[in-house]
Amino acid sequence: MFATTNWNAASPYILSAGADVLPLGGFSGKVPFPAPADFRRLVAAGQVRYVLAGGPAGLGPLAAGTGNTAAGPTAATRIADWVAATCTKVPASAYGGTDSPAAPPAPARTARTLYRCGPGQ
Repeated sequence: MFATTNWNAASPYILSAGADVLPLGGFSGKVPFPAPADFRRLVAAGQVRYVLAGGPAGLGPLAAGTGNTAAGPTAATRIADWVAATCTKVPASAYGGTDSPAAPPAPARTARTLYRCGPGQ
């Protein structure tokens, strides 16, 4: 299983390949699931190995910094911070990704970053 920033980023993988994908924070990035401690346990157990960060602007905590509420950072934002600090960034050339938008900036295009997490990163 791998994690993404939101349902919008997860849906192509689910629909085209039936992949097991965990969208952090649900569609909006603000649903408090999974809790940061639970996510770290999934990583430690090897159940989540990769996190695909980025995607459509304004959706999800890793996309454009939208994962905060009046009460403070969402669970997804805290997970995003942990992923960026703890996991290993996979070079885009290793998986055919891009480190920058492929076209001029648009609301639906942003760079995506793949992180490898867990034992033996």
